[in-house]
Amino acid sequence: MLPRMNRIRKGKDFSRTIRSGTRAGGRNIVVSVAFQQQSENPEGLSPTRVGFITSKAVGNAVTRKTVQRRLRAAVASLFQEDHFPVGDHSSPAQDVVIRALPRSAQVDYHELRSDVAGQWLHAMKKMAQRDRTSMTEMAED
Repeated sequence: MLPRMNRIRKGKDFSRTIRSGTRAGGRNIVVSVAFQQQSENPEGLSPTRVGFITSKAVGNAVTRKTVQRRLRAAVASLFQEDHFPVGDHSSPAQDVVIRALPRSAQVDYHELRSDVAGQWLHAMKKMAQRDRTSMTEMAED
């Protein structure tokens, strides 16, 4: 299970991450990544936080909960293997929202785990590219 400090719990944080973050999606999941707001953590020293969205389109309550558990376990294992900066405070704090798509109910844990890792990295690359582009535009002005 993810530690409390690594979970997104407020609805406004989910909304902000989905609206202002970068997205990367596949057949099973969509990952949204955004930097945490500076007002929440003035020094940017918060760990990476992750939230999960599993709609009724995925299946009944038992199926949705199973998918959520698999996604949570996948993220926890990626954190343990240091695939992503979790609590090292050397990188800016990130909020990550993982939205399960209906097809995620039919795939096994290992496929979900590889999807989470791949889509998360893809979203982070898109975010870095977007930041570089905005910095270039600001320098030209």
